[in-house]
Amino acid sequence: MEGWQSALSSALTATPGIAAWVFALIGVGLAILLGLRFYNWRLKRSFQAVAGIRSIRVPADADELELEYEFRHRGHEYSGKGRLSPAQLLDGRGAEPVLRHNAEIDLPVLYWNEQTYVGDEAIEHALLAKRPVLRIRFLSADPSRNFPVPSILPVAAEERRDRQL
Repeated sequence: MEGWQSALSSALTATPGIAAWVFALIGVGLAILLGLRFYNWRLKRSFQAVAGIRSIRVPADADELELEYEFRHRGHEYSGKGRLSPAQLLDGRGAEPVLRHNAEIDLPVLYWNEQTYVGDEAIEHALLAKRPVLRIRFLSADPSRNFPVPSILPVAAEERRDRQL
């Protein structure tokens, strides 16, 4: 092992031009590795945006709501679908919502804030009146890959105003 190290050091000291080339190659190799790492990180980055809810549908199992939404990123319009529970969508606005499917009338029923909403359209109208936008997360390299995020923080008034313009 010492013979290998001494042979390398004698070769590098005997010809100074080779040493410069070796260090240059090492530097270029490191630059390429760091560049690839940065490029890969950039592709995997994700952002949050505010999306306008286009429609809310209550499936037959009635555990979660199916949402369709739209958002803009860099001048392009994107749309998506996702599922959230009524509690995640309303995010602590009033009492805890309860969504059930009533077998007698074969319609979904939402109990919330001491009121009862019967049917898909009534539930959609009530929820859109309280929450017309939601936060989503999307990949910067492919904004069509997106999903709703249960908001911890409410959507700011200026974001809501920007979405309506």
